[in-house]
Amino acid sequence: MIASENADGRAPWSWGTSLGRLLLAAKVLGRTPDEINDRLGELGHHNPPLPDAGGFEEEDILLLGEELDGRRPWIQWGRIPSLRHVLRAAEVTGRSPQEIGERLARLGHDVHMPPALEVRDGDLLEAVPRSRESTGAAKILAVVSRTGRSPAEVAARLRELDVEIPDLAHPARRPAPTPPPFP
Repeated sequence: MIASENADGRAPWSWGTSLGRLLLAAKVLGRTPDEINDRLGELGHHNPPLPDAGGFEEEDILLLGEELDGRRPWIQWGRIPSLRHVLRAAEVTGRSPQEIGERLARLGHDVHMPPALEVRDGDLLEAVPRSRESTGAAKILAVVSRTGRSPAEVAARLRELDVEIPDLAHPARRPAPTPPPFP
């Protein structure tokens, strides 16, 4: 049961461990995460020490699933969750993106979040660079074409999110609606 990927006693069997799988196994078996981690160590799994998360919450299993369903695939220990994952988790749980980011950080993940990020910003994520590099005009225009916002609106919101954008005169006019496709 403990080495089962879904903590159900059936294949697939896991030789690597993620915190999500470990917490799921603890829940299913009625054990503590420390007991599960110790037992996995006895079985030859080389797991990092459990993060000091101030205790584990039921919702942690959900947050650690890449699909936010409490099942594999899991976010691996130490990996950086995407901002899209953080926003989807905020939407699913009703928490703010900042609360989700803080919880994931307590669970041992390095989360880089713009302080003003809101759930409604999901459509802007395409324009947010992974590093501190500047976002180009092409990415801004891609968001404009997908959302119907004006370039000025997209640029202003990205600035609020502390995203560096080119210093251009972004038009305030919204794009014309896209005509329906031919039948």
